[in-house]
Amino acid sequence: MTREEFQLLRDYVYEKSGIYFAENKTYLLESRLTNRLSELGCGSFEDYYYFLKYGGDKVKDEIINLFNAVTTNETSFFRNPPQ
Repeated sequence: MTREEFQLLRDYVYEKSGIYFAENKTYLLESRLTNRLSELGCGSFEDYYYFLKYGGDKVKDEIINLFNAVTTNETSFFRNPPQ
């Protein structure tokens, strides 16, 4: 993932969800999105970004997949009685 690709995807995720990835989290975004690229047949992270921006009706479902890929699902909060 190039720096430009990281910035495009980071800004897109932030715009859609409010989740911000700092510059030192490139590896995290790259590792979590690699499977999405493979499943969609995208040749690069830039292709994936353009798919998200201009993919039409397909984007709605992919945004859910994107958020599932970049977030960490933690359930211990709900298992801790004081909370």
